[in-house]
Amino acid sequence: MNAFSLPSSLLLGSATASLQIEGGDRNNSWYEWSCRPGKTRDGVNSFNGNAHWRLMKEDVALMKRMNMKIYRMSVEWARIEPAKGQFDEKAIRHYLREISMLEKAGIRVMLTAHHFSNPLWFETRGSWEHRDSAADFASFIELLAERFGPHVADWCTINEPNIYLMMGWFSGDWPPGKKGDIFGYIRAAKNMLRAHRMAYHIIHGTRATQGFGDTRVGMALHLRYMESAGRGFLDRFAVRISERLFHGIFVKGMIEGKRIFPLAILPQRRRGTFADFFGINYYTRDMV
Repeated sequence: MNAFSLPSSLLLGSATASLQIEGGDRNNSWYEWSCRPGKTRDGVNSFNGNAHWRLMKEDVALMKRMNMKIYRMSVEWARIEPAKGQFDEKAIRHYLREISMLEKAGIRVMLTAHHFSNPLWFETRGSWEHRDSAADFASFIELLAERFGPHVADWCTINEPNIYLMMGWFSGDWPPGKKGDIFGYIRAAKNMLRAHRMAYHIIHGTRATQGFGDTRVGMALHLRYMESAGRGFLDRFAVRISERLFHGIFVKGMIEGKRIFPLAILPQRRRGTFADFFGINYYTRDMV
């Protein structure tokens, strides 16, 4: 095998979701969901996680030993805003300490604001279908930008909104557990796209007032290669529909600010650019 070198600008690292690793929080949609009978395979709930909330110092030391250069971490909305409009200063300081540890370890931080989980007050009110959901998220982003802005230049507003909505509103395997709810899916998608656009402007505007010009705001999208299982018209049509619902509405909506069918009857005119980078999470292909 011939030797090769990677450019110094390429940063290798890892990514996690707060709810999946931290443990210790019961005030979120996934803990409530995992406590329902039959929702997890062996009946366990999400309370323990990997104990990262308690073992943060040891985990950062391990990341440094692994020579990571960048880390995409998320903050748990339910910890920071346990009740609507009420922010937990202790939780905020904990995340600031973690970011400081990572900085000292030479690890660049990319901050994810939403990674699949919601505060219970947000979830029980209707989750992302509620008409005020985008405004609620924008309020949360304002707090994040104000407190974490001086320390973080790279921001991922929402991780994989398409897989989150598919699993929560189509298959019913994730909270809120709806099955085949296409109208709920569309309502929630509209609100998540609006929330991303609002967050983009808030983060850029806040960091600009803080004196920073290196802000980058984007999203991470779950992408799949979709291939027709047959050669017939219906097979090919099913691929087109799947790609539109799973990819198209989010790519257009989060990058260009456009709502396309079925989010809007007629395509909207270009409204601007709402992404400085485009994050790709790739796992597999689908036979449709």
